[in-house]
Parts: sequence; structure tokens; C-alpha cells
Amino acid sequence: LKLKIRKYETKMSGQMSEMEARAEVLKSQIAREEASMGDLKLRMEMFSNRDADGKEVDTTSALEEMQTKVAVVYKSCVGINEANLTPLQMMTAVEARLHELFETMEKMPTQQLEEAERAKDKERRQRLKDEQAEEAKRQNEERMKKALDRARAAPKKQVGRRPVYRSKPQIEMSEECAAQNQYDPDEEENRMLFS
Repeated sequence: LKLKIRKYETKMSGQMSEMEARAEVLKSQIAREEASMGDLKLRMEMFSNRDADGKEVDTTSALEEMQTKVAVVYKSCVGINEANLTPLQMMTAVEARLHELFETMEKMPTQQLEEAERAKDKERRQRLKDEQAEEAKRQNEERMKKALDRARAAPKKQVGRRPVYRSKPQIEMSEECAAQNQYDPDEEENRMLFS
């Protein structure tokens, strides 16, 4: 009977240790899954239609704005959208056109490319210069308008007593300061000769 009890106890302790090991494995799996769940929640929030405060955001206006920008790029690179392509198809066409242009550029002589780059740089610098001149002109006009408005405005009357200028009180020097400020020609001569 004691032998059976010991055998049963050893069997039960083995099963208990197995169960404890399984429990530890399950706890570590739960911790990993919770970490991945937090990561997935973060990803979901990034791609959801909510802002930082948790309010719904209208994505249709953002999509429409993006579509108009893609249409503008398509029109400048490829031409008019006669086939009523979707924005994705337009982007594909722009990419194909870009590849064509790169291939054409590789076939061109380098001197011709450098000349074209210089011409484009010159054009860009001229455009920037014109924009800066236009901005300076606009700012000057605003300044002149403000000055004219100030000149046309009625003068402001000062209300109340005028502030009276008060002279500063004399600073009384201590005897040490007065002695230091006295001019001693001998000391000046020694300083000049021996320094």
C-alpha cells in the first residue's frame, strides 16, 4: 500500500511539474500575444479614420485633393486625361513616361544634357528672382499703404499730464574713488616707460 502511495505521489508530482511548465509556457505565449495585440492596435490607429483625439476624420476630402494633385501631374507629364483614368492608372502612366524619359536621357550626349541642365537652372533662378522681386514689391506696397493710412489718420491727442524730465541726482563719490580718479602724471610716465 505504501509503495502504491509513493508511486502515485511521484506520478502526481511529475504531472504537477509538467502542468506548471505548461502554465509557464502559456503565460509567456499570452504575454507575447498581448504585446503583438498592442502593436496591432497601434497600427490600426495609424490607418484608421480617426485623429489624435479619437474623432472621425473625413477622408473623402483628402482623397479628392490627392486625386486632383495626381490629375495635375498627369496632365503636365502625359497630357489630357481623355480615357477618364483612375488616379492609380494615372500614376502608372506617369511612371512609364518617367522611365521613357530616363532611357532617352541615357542615349543623349552628355554635353547636350549639361546644356539643358544649365538652361533649366538659369530659368529656375530667373523665376525665383522674379518671385522675390514680386514679393518685395508687394511688401513695399503694403508698407506704403500703412504709412499713407497713418498720415491720413487724425492726430492722436495726448491725454493727461505731460511727463516732466527730471535730472538725475548727483552721485557722491567716496574719498577712495576720488583719490583713484585723480590724475598723477608721474605715475602715468612710469607706467609708459616700464611696461
